[in-house]
Amino acid sequence: MSVINDILTISTAAARSLHGETVELFDSAGESLEEITDALVSLDSAAVGVVGSGPATESGVVRLAETYHAVAITAQHLEYQGRRWYVGHVGDPKGGLFRVEVSRGEAGINGRHTNLIDLHGNQIPYADE
Repeated sequence: MSVINDILTISTAAARSLHGETVELFDSAGESLEEITDALVSLDSAAVGVVGSGPATESGVVRLAETYHAVAITAQHLEYQGRRWYVGHVGDPKGGLFRVEVSRGEAGINGRHTNLIDLHGNQIPYADE
């Protein structure tokens, strides 16, 4: 089993170095905790729940090296490509990495789409009143 763990650790380190992206973790006061340059980010498309119940939500998963685990547990927000994401569940380290589930709620709409549908069946863009 240790050979498999070694292979997993080496391959994920290579993936982070080749495909890593920069994310920044923030505490509840908005103070920067850590800037990480080798994060693996996987975002899902915006999902519509019940039509008319509010804005469409976006979610995703960020995988970080286990050295950042203590910082991620205290983080409230994560910034990726200029957009702020809310930190949800922070998983336990496995194979040198751990998962951070992120989402964007109503506080993070900023030009996204609502889940309201017009008479022609098109999704209505969100706009401030």
